[in-house]
Amino acid sequence: MEQRSKADVARKKLVSVFLRKLEYCDNIILTTNRVSNSDDAILSRIHLMLKYHDLDANVRSQIWGHMLHRVHTSKGGAVVTRKEIGRLATTEFNGRQVGFLYTASLETPSTDQLSARLRTWSPSLTL
Repeated sequence: MEQRSKADVARKKLVSVFLRKLEYCDNIILTTNRVSNSDDAILSRIHLMLKYHDLDANVRSQIWGHMLHRVHTSKGGAVVTRKEIGRLATTEFNGRQVGFLYTASLETPSTDQLSARLRTWSPSLTL
């Protein structure tokens, strides 16, 4: 909920309704990465604010290692070296992004599976 301006009537209405609803809620959790743009009336009703700092390479390595060691394929578990995990950790992803990449990789078919699917659609296509 961004700060309201005098000219933005629609935003004023939206924040007003949100504030009324917020008054009747117990134990609500709000998340944002735009605290500096948030409306003062909303911020004044927050009892506890937590700031999460960017992850350093060591923590990213731990997250990557944890995610990759959970991978199991038809040929067994993933074989990943510390060097490979360290290389992945140099990219400044946050934990949520690493988790998304992990999930997306599990949903992505292998080359063999993709080739089989392509052949069912068009026998002349191969990878």
